[in-house]
Amino acid sequence: MMCDVTSRFLAPSRWSVLLALLLLSCSSGGGGPTTTVVEYWAGTKSERTQAIGACLEEKGWSFEYVRDATGELAMSLPADIDTDAFHRDVEECEKAVAPIKWPETQEEYRTWFEHWIERYRCMVDAGFDLEDAPSFDSWYEAMLAEEGYDVPYLLKNPNDLISAVRACPADPEAFW
Repeated sequence: MMCDVTSRFLAPSRWSVLLALLLLSCSSGGGGPTTTVVEYWAGTKSERTQAIGACLEEKGWSFEYVRDATGELAMSLPADIDTDAFHRDVEECEKAVAPIKWPETQEEYRTWFEHWIERYRCMVDAGFDLEDAPSFDSWYEAMLAEEGYDVPYLLKNPNDLISAVRACPADPEAFW
């Protein structure tokens, strides 16, 4: 009985072509689309501040944690620091910590706007004189342009800032 070797094995020229195609498909750009999964920060603002703080401490920075006027956890630094070096290290440490999940869709922005307008109404109800609240569309456009709005800065009297923030504090642990 005779065996047909060509049906069981590839001839050398075909093997070379097949090997080349396999190698090309494994090289960069030939493997098809890839999916990157981003892990977003799952904790609170304070926990993220502390994670960034731990990174800064590893880089040799010393500071104290304090609560600012809004109740958010902040870092109190000595006055004589090299601010440029500090800001560079902060940027590096922020990149080392999982990023914040900022809104991406109009629906997500609408949720943020609802929290924003709730705080605005609180200040109006507490008797503070504010500029007119923007419509969602105006607010949304400003957010996309990274101009944003922060409710206390719509106060007509800047001297009311601390009183208004105390009367209607933002959630110090939420990112909106």
